Amino acid sequence: MHLLSKIANAFEDFRLGIYAGGTAKTDKPGAVYYASIDHKLIREVLERLRLSEDDDFIDIGCGKGRVLAVSATYPVGSILGVEYEPALADIAKINVSRQAHPRINVCQGAAEDFDYSKITVAYAFNPVEADVLDLILSKIDRDRMNTHVSARRPFRMAYVMESPAQHAIFASHSWLDRYDGFTNSAGHIVSFYRSIV
Repeated sequence: MHLLSKIANAFEDFRLGIYAGGTAKTDKPGAVYYASIDHKLIREVLERLRLSEDDDFIDIGCGKGRVLAVSATYPVGSILGVEYEPALADIAKINVSRQAHPRINVCQGAAEDFDYSKITVAYAFNPVEADVLDLILSKIDRDRMNTHVSARRPFRMAYVMESPAQHAIFASHSWLDRYDGFTNSAGHIVSFYRSIV
């Protein structure tokens, strides 16, 4: 089954004109090593997010950009990836340049420093440990609250491979509500959150 999955992912990468497989280490404290996620598993999550042309989507810890390329096949307003590791961000930039979506981009830097004020949907495949996740969620909340109330839009997030420690961090953020969740076909816990204030 593992071989069939690798073949299916290689075919889907080829169809999108990207190379995004494999794993990569990181030296950033609190970050988790890069690992690609199967196309099938990405689509399981994106389908539940119900992306629309009104959404501004971000992949937090986008790695080589596979999620960005897949999300470009959905109706979505803009697509961003943020990636700390320069080498991975460079690959992601090449991969997204091959997509037909007019508003797709990759930013190299720390996710906890990114400006989330225009983001309506976030996706994360276990990019960071719980303490850094706390910083990211606090930054998202601050950026939303700094937006004028008339321009503030609802926010939602899918977190793939959520650990108990990460779940506790989400629960500590009273501005978020867990509205959905499932265990995907790889056995990862996937949780969906949305803003309530």
